[in-house]
Amino acid sequence: MEDGITTVKIIAIWDYKNHPYASYVQLAKQTLPNGKQIPSGRKIWIPTKHIHGIDELLKKMGVDNDFLNRLRFD
Repeated sequence: MEDGITTVKIIAIWDYKNHPYASYVQLAKQTLPNGKQIPSGRKIWIPTKHIHGIDELLKKMGVDNDFLNRLRFD
């Protein structure tokens, strides 16, 4: 994916006070625009500088494409 922001679906998000520069996010099962698939319930740390808005009501958040391109789900 080229530069920009992608909206991903989330199940839950945790903000820990001892980790102010990252959030612990549980992602929902989905397929990204580049064809990469995210399995259900995968939990990852996402740095706050790569997060662009969290909608807790709709369970969605914006994440930088360059961060999503580096992820591997086996």
